[in-house]
Amino acid sequence: MDYHEKTRDHFLICRRDYFTPTMQAFLRDPETFLQTQPVTYLKYQSGEPTTVAIVEVDDRRLVLKRYNVKGFWHGLKRLLQRNRAWRSWKNSLYLEKLGIATPRAVAVVMKQGGAIRREAYFLAEHVAGLSGHDVFYKKNYSADELKKIIG
Repeated sequence: MDYHEKTRDHFLICRRDYFTPTMQAFLRDPETFLQTQPVTYLKYQSGEPTTVAIVEVDDRRLVLKRYNVKGFWHGLKRLLQRNRAWRSWKNSLYLEKLGIATPRAVAVVMKQGGAIRREAYFLAEHVAGLSGHDVFYKKNYSADELKKIIG
């Protein structure tokens, strides 16, 4: 069973086997963690709607996706749509149930100020491997190598 928490300011779900005191501190304030702990950014540019980073919590490498709200109008537009972090969480669970290999979802945190959504965070296990860019743009893979990559 997963840990659930809902308050006026945020909504949180975390897998119980990850819900340690360190993870609780991280989920309460991911921004402070990003500013004070060493992280590897996979995608970061000021003003972009999504930031992606590899973080380490309890000696586990995890991928954190932060869904940014760029301003009032962007927040208003997002208010009418399903939350992107929530969609990532649900899609990860669906793929897992269908037996499709995907990084395991760890937690989702959605923060809001009144009716307006603020940041949302999706946390998943980090899976080491080749990037899509490496696979699709390297032209000299043998047929055997491609079979191993694709599975």
